[in-house]
Amino acid sequence: MGLSEGEAGTWGRKPITMGEAASFAARVQASPREREAVAQTLFEFPLECEVRGMFFVGLVNAVASVAGHAETQRITELAEVPSSVLPFTLHPHRDFYKLFFLASPILHPRVELSEAMRRVAETFYPTFRASPIGRTMSLLMGNQPRRVLERLADAYNISVAWNSHACEARSETELIWRCRVEPTDFYEHIFTGIVHGTLESHEAPSPRVELMERRRDGDGQRMVFSIRW
Repeated sequence: MGLSEGEAGTWGRKPITMGEAASFAARVQASPREREAVAQTLFEFPLECEVRGMFFVGLVNAVASVAGHAETQRITELAEVPSSVLPFTLHPHRDFYKLFFLASPILHPRVELSEAMRRVAETFYPTFRASPIGRTMSLLMGNQPRRVLERLADAYNISVAWNSHACEARSETELIWRCRVEPTDFYEHIFTGIVHGTLESHEAPSPRVELMERRRDGDGQRMVFSIRW
């Protein structure tokens, strides 16, 4: 799989300084403006936020298929990904973001980091769907956007501990999604990619995702999206 050898990275669930965050951001293929956003994301990231190991595995395998073993080894070492990642075990979400920041420009070069991350995020639900619990849930989802998105909220709550997601239908062709998530300027792009990838996976109509509200809430942020199809 290409994961690095040794113990978990030196960050783990520990607080870091802005200097440490900026030092890592300098290694990300991005514009100066986006590197600042990378550093801010990592510095402010809530330490209690965790994500399932399947997403580390899926992203590492994607990079290996495109860039080969040597490049995969390089970025997993930079991201300090632990040597043993079990698909359904919870790991620090900040560690996943480090890998996410490094992998996205490799998988989608010649676009801004935020766009590369949006495209990578389209693969997150298919990664979940391939897991045992994802296969079971997907059997009940069909291809109606409302039903698919309601179950996506459940899948998201299972996949990322500390986040919270809920949705409600506004009409036959629109759904309102409310969430409390990690405080990052990249989240709108990430969420848009996840929604598109989920509906495409179920052969549902392509959506339009619009951010309606965003506000800071303690060590996280609350966001409200409109999803139309």
